[in-house]
Amino acid sequence: SAPTAQWRACPVAGIGLLLFTRLAGLFHRCPEETPACRSSPWLSPLASMVGGRAKNLWYGACVGALVALLVVVRLWLRRYGNLKSPEPPVLFVRWGMPLMVLGTAAYWALASGAEEAPPRLRALVAGASAVLPRAVMGLAALGLVLLLWRPVTVLVKAGAATSRTRTILTPFSGPPTSQADLDYVVPQIYRRMQEEFQGRLERTRAQGPITVAAYQLGSVYSAAMVTALLLLAFPLLLLHVERVSLVFLLLFLQSFLLLHLLAAGTPVATPGPFTVLWQAVSAWVLLATQTFYSTGHQPVFSAIHWHAAFVGFPDGHGSSTWLPALLVGANTFASHLLFAVGCPLLLLWPFLCERQGPKRRQPLPGSESEARVRPEEEEEQQEPLMEMRLRDDPNHFNAALLQLGLKYLFILGAQILACALAASILRRHLMVWKVFAPKFIFEAVGFIVSSVGLLLGIALVMRVDVAVSSWFKKLVLAQQR
Repeated sequence: SAPTAQWRACPVAGIGLLLFTRLAGLFHRCPEETPACRSSPWLSPLASMVGGRAKNLWYGACVGALVALLVVVRLWLRRYGNLKSPEPPVLFVRWGMPLMVLGTAAYWALASGAEEAPPRLRALVAGASAVLPRAVMGLAALGLVLLLWRPVTVLVKAGAATSRTRTILTPFSGPPTSQADLDYVVPQIYRRMQEEFQGRLERTRAQGPITVAAYQLGSVYSAAMVTALLLLAFPLLLLHVERVSLVFLLLFLQSFLLLHLLAAGTPVATPGPFTVLWQAVSAWVLLATQTFYSTGHQPVFSAIHWHAAFVGFPDGHGSSTWLPALLVGANTFASHLLFAVGCPLLLLWPFLCERQGPKRRQPLPGSESEARVRPEEEEEQQEPLMEMRLRDDPNHFNAALLQLGLKYLFILGAQILACALAASILRRHLMVWKVFAPKFIFEAVGFIVSSVGLLLGIALVMRVDVAVSSWFKKLVLAQQR
């Protein structure tokens, strides 16, 4: 059965999660107060490398990580059928995101070899180094706008329920000369005339009901969330050094495996309110913290990546201060933003992993997803509702989103409280302004960034919910015409 298969996959997912966590730990940066520790050499930019062959190999690995990240998300969308939708966000995933990968790879190539460029081409390289990051960020903004405009990424087909098979007439030349010829020709002519009359009747039946087949409504919320996270990841990735792209790939893989492990132990078919366990929220917060350190950050001012302020602006910002502060802040708190926006996946993923059961399930009264969207043929086993279970119970859905957000903010608030108590108790320590006070400041700013990201993630889910409601209303109006 499906639950048994999920439990069998749990050990593999657990081992993979531990392996990816260990690999992400290789990109660490040691704090200054531990001189015996050695930071990872992979946190330096490719331009600082001396060997040309090693630089080319690392560049290939970084571009491969970008391509793998895009391929993983596209395979996930294809698995659940959302990549077949003709909506603008899906078309952007097909054609716009490869352009973002190409622009990022070209910018890395120029940044890693800018010093080796001939003098006559340095002006062109400097101009391209300013244009390419802005183009990638502009494409990401365009993708987010398209996603907010048309977030329902499902494939809808309207028309006749079944397609008729036309009778193939065997050629017959000359007049019939015997009773056998008449018995052969007349039934074929009758069947052909019957088909013509049926075709005319179907074409003139303007007031009849419209059969609509909607594919992959059960993953509409998660598809929008994953697409938004990928669109956010590319600009944030551009603000880091090239080799951190491997960490971003591990970030998505770790998130998928953790969500699968958490979904395996969460029942979705039982009646009652939808809840997310405290253990799941705590694991999500810990994974965000681990990613913060894996991307080469430390909660001290000397570890801030100031180079992010000049990505796309190699000549500086003039008198502007908010734009470089925004770029540096996005670089520093990228993990906080991504995991906060993706926090609703903790609620959606168990329903996404629902599989077809051995018994038929009676349709719930008032269920929009079963009453209004009917399959073309009745199957022996009922198709799983998946995320449409949330749609069928909007009150519990909204309450579960609110509870999930409060749990996430509560755990982050507990971390801030612990940092405040540590800074207060150790206020006379010699390292209070070097370690404890910056840690408290970083936690406070991270709490603000996580709160904003959480609101954006919940707002995206609600936008998808409103779009699904509008889709159902249009379907009802089309059936009543």
